[in-house]
Amino acid sequence: MNISGATLTKRSRYAVINVDSGGVLSVNNPVTGRVFVLNDVGRRVLELSDGATPFSDIVNRVCTEFYGAQREQVQEEIEEFLKACNGAQLIEY
Repeated sequence: MNISGATLTKRSRYAVINVDSGGVLSVNNPVTGRVFVLNDVGRRVLELSDGATPFSDIVNRVCTEFYGAQREQVQEEIEEFLKACNGAQLIEY
């Protein structure tokens, strides 16, 4: 599925967000058992998945906020990440 024109929404009723004492963020779905440990980019992508921000805007924001990021590579990696999150029922689009 191509998500380049999609608007993404977190499915918070399934997601449990944890921040450990070292500041590491993880998101898990207790129903599916899937756990994602997020880096700064993954954290920002999920923050921007607010139901109002289109995928293309998320990519643009990440490219702007994380200086030096190549747009094409960022788009591919975010798309893969979001597909995995969708499969774990953490977001929907």
